[in-house]
Amino acid sequence: MKFGPLALALIVTAFPTLSMAQGAGLATDEQILLKQVMTDRKAVFAKNLGLTEAESAAFWPIYDEYEAKVKPLNDRFLANVNRFAGELRHA
Repeated sequence: MKFGPLALALIVTAFPTLSMAQGAGLATDEQILLKQVMTDRKAVFAKNLGLTEAESAAFWPIYDEYEAKVKPLNDRFLANVNRFAGELRHA
């Protein structure tokens, strides 16, 4: 279930003002938004998995490692969305 990247894409495209922003402010906003999406996603997993304490101790470090490996892909996705939005503005 990959709602995090989908939700982020919808948010970025739903609010043109975010796409129109420039510079470090946009990158910071995107990173904050991405972090919130990932935190919310983790909370949904935690609520619905119903792991025992022992299962949680084994699962969450693996999940955190996975998220750390996925972060560069999410960052690349955001860069591509921003580049595309910039090309649309200049077209």
